[in-house]
Amino acid sequence: MASFLDAQPGRGRSLGWLSELVDEAGPRAGAVLEAADWTGAGEMIAARDELFFNGLVWLLTVDARSHAILSGHVENGVDAEVWGLSLALDQERTGYRVAGLSEDDASWYAASIGAAQQYLDSPFRLAVQKDVWHLLKRARQAAHAATDRAIWRADQLWIAAELLTEVLELVDRRTGEILDRDTADWYLQAIIQHLHDTGGKPATSLAKALKRQAPELLTFHDWLAMDLAGWRKCARAHFDDADLADLFERAVARAWQRARAVTNGARHQRPRAHRAAAAVEGLCQNDPMAQQLAKAVDRLLDRTVRTSSACENVNSILLAYLWGRRAFKNRRTAQNWLNLLMLWYNLHVFQRGKRAKHSPFELAGVVVHTPDGRPTTDWLAALGYAPAA
Repeated sequence: MASFLDAQPGRGRSLGWLSELVDEAGPRAGAVLEAADWTGAGEMIAARDELFFNGLVWLLTVDARSHAILSGHVENGVDAEVWGLSLALDQERTGYRVAGLSEDDASWYAASIGAAQQYLDSPFRLAVQKDVWHLLKRARQAAHAATDRAIWRADQLWIAAELLTEVLELVDRRTGEILDRDTADWYLQAIIQHLHDTGGKPATSLAKALKRQAPELLTFHDWLAMDLAGWRKCARAHFDDADLADLFERAVARAWQRARAVTNGARHQRPRAHRAAAAVEGLCQNDPMAQQLAKAVDRLLDRTVRTSSACENVNSILLAYLWGRRAFKNRRTAQNWLNLLMLWYNLHVFQRGKRAKHSPFELAGVVVHTPDGRPTTDWLAALGYAPAA
């Protein structure tokens, strides 16, 4: 709102005037987003989620890697048909660049892919990654619920929860090996059987949830395996020794895993992380190609999508603004406001983290234009206002 006031000097500043200005700009923001050029975007894995606020349902689809918002819809309700139409529109807008989905276990998601097929002429199949964080949270909640009823069962649930954490990791913390789907699936089936053997409602309920999501819970291993295939070929050609290439891969993966653990709060892992990093430096010494290969493994592990947290992160931003806004006159004004927020967010520059100094649209390879057709990275200019100071 402050930016709009700067763009309209000498105008009134009442809340009503501001609301009208924002509502007027909303359709223009929607038009800019609709005309955005996605030809520079690469293959995307879309995280999706919905938020319930003010009697309306806010549907968001976000590129999990760049955090660019693909689409946002304000609806009166949500079901498979609504999400199916949203998926179909996303595919048409982005030139069929959405290759996979990351989502939670909402009941309407599975049927929505079939619903999208009805709107598209070409075959429509998407690999799905179920959000691992929700299951881990559910596993721990189930463990807490069981503690009051049976200490032994609670202990067994905690064992399952800890084992599940290991299964859903990318790198084995003991060996440094990058886990493959077959191994992870074997462990997952063993955990499900362990939960059935434990008995009790929490354990049985968790086992059923794991069994239901099992086919789509380990999709990230397939994505990572495809990315690693080319890297492993290059590594073995460079080292001219398959065993040495495997040793190098484990060393780099172990260093990545321990550095990630420290970043996530495990400070006691710092000495191990330093030793693992030093081991990689030793293997890469005086070998520029090995240094590039090590960086490539880090990038592949960093970009592997296991959760729908990208969408939930944007949801938290959206909710903060919704609490400030409080209410909307109707669904149309809500959609206009969401269009404006999406345009601003997709063109704003991240201030910190691994995406610092880049905007979501820049990372996704998406270009928007001013009303006179010039490419721009300024959301105000895209709306036809003077660029932001």
